[in-house]
Amino acid sequence: MMKSTTTQPTPTPKSNPGPESSNSLNQTPTSHQTRSRAAKISHDRQFNVVLYGIAECAQGTNRKTRDISKVEEVIGALNCGVNNHSIRDCVRLGKYRTPNTSTDLKKPRPLLVNLSRVTDAQQILTKKGAVPKPYIIKPDLSKEKRLIEATLLKERWTLIQTGTDRSSIKIRDSKLFVSNTLYGSASGSAFTPSVSRLPNPNPESEGSPPSSP
Repeated sequence: MMKSTTTQPTPTPKSNPGPESSNSLNQTPTSHQTRSRAAKISHDRQFNVVLYGIAECAQGTNRKTRDISKVEEVIGALNCGVNNHSIRDCVRLGKYRTPNTSTDLKKPRPLLVNLSRVTDAQQILTKKGAVPKPYIIKPDLSKEKRLIEATLLKERWTLIQTGTDRSSIKIRDSKLFVSNTLYGSASGSAFTPSVSRLPNPNPESEGSPPSSP
């Protein structure tokens, strides 16, 4: 008697049901709708990337359509295999402020970009170093992880300002390395230096016997 064989189904990439219908892409959202969409999109961060540097349109205009178009342009320049159909939604993070100074114009709110598949986000992040200036692409991190990242970047900038070669400084998770040696780690806004680089409280005593009382 011949044994029957069972064919196992081929796993498919995890897909994103999407937070909004396609009709919403052509509407200008209210502040409440924007916050609601951002909360839905951030529910599963592995589908998301955050794009910095795209200038904002004036309030009251159809910003959503223009933002989507610019996101498609920036991601398309990466040649990472992610097409326009993979971009499900995007929303500005933070409250809109009318730009009053040149500084405000240079610091537009970042865009949270929601993608169809986890692999789409991974492919974009793999190519983030090739993004054209002035744009920056980062993963969608939780508030806690963003604070840790900000703390490490602040310490990194201090090192660069004091003459450390920037190419020797690496950030891995919550730790900062210099020339592949642990320099310190961050927990929230606090940075803790590694034991190997903590200053000696009494350097004059090194290599000499204790003085007599």
